[in-house]
Amino acid sequence: MPLHLIHGPPNSGRTDKVQQAYLEVLPRRPVLVVPSVADIFDWERRLTRETSSLVGGQIVRLGTPVTINPP
Repeated sequence: MPLHLIHGPPNSGRTDKVQQAYLEVLPRRPVLVVPSVADIFDWERRLTRETSSLVGGQIVRLGTPVTINPP
């Protein structure tokens, strides 16, 4: 499973890039790792803003054990 790290200064478009990339690979069951539980809820709201549901991927907090099940 590839790991992509996106970094850059504030207001450089990182969030939009992550959102676009995540939605593009949604059929492949991506895992988005965020720093806090609050970020999980923020990303869930952001990713479901247009579709009202999100099926296929996971959003987890850094340090949370995750089991990856191949499709």
